[in-house]
Amino acid sequence: MSHPPTPSPAVSSLGTSSGPSAPETPLPRPDAGVPGVGSGPVSADGAPVGAAGPSGKPTATGGDPLPPPQQGPAAGSRAGHPHMLPWELQAALERLQLEVKANEEAKRQHLAAAQEKEEAKRKDLAAAQEKEEAKRKHLAAAQQAEEDTQKLKEEIASLMTQARQEEPEPDTEA
Repeated sequence: MSHPPTPSPAVSSLGTSSGPSAPETPLPRPDAGVPGVGSGPVSADGAPVGAAGPSGKPTATGGDPLPPPQQGPAAGSRAGHPHMLPWELQAALERLQLEVKANEEAKRQHLAAAQEKEEAKRKDLAAAQEKEEAKRKHLAAAQQAEEDTQKLKEEIASLMTQARQEEPEPDTEA
């Protein structure tokens, strides 16, 4: 006869059961029992709120505030920039240098394209000027041909008139 398996409590990734747990009890403070210490509210880090730090000034966490981050060569691994490590600065510098190179290349390409466009425009203008000049020459040639034709017509008419005048008159007496 087999028995159904008994359900086991679910285990979280931390290895603790996720079932109901006992309420957390605060750990005893190491300074418990010292006169004037251990009573009153405490901050999250366990320091009494309102307690004076080494400078004698009371703070919200019970100690002096942290000094500002070091800058300059004394800052150690974060020298030069308080929020970035040297390798981060180097990587950022390299990214910026690549970006500058890419921008310069894009600028060069845009300039080259603009120059090509300007050259094509200049060539188109030169071709249009040549076409206009050829048109002007054709018009001048056509006008000259018209004038030559008119002169020839006038010369032909003059010669015909002269020929009629020199023609002997027919003899009507015969």
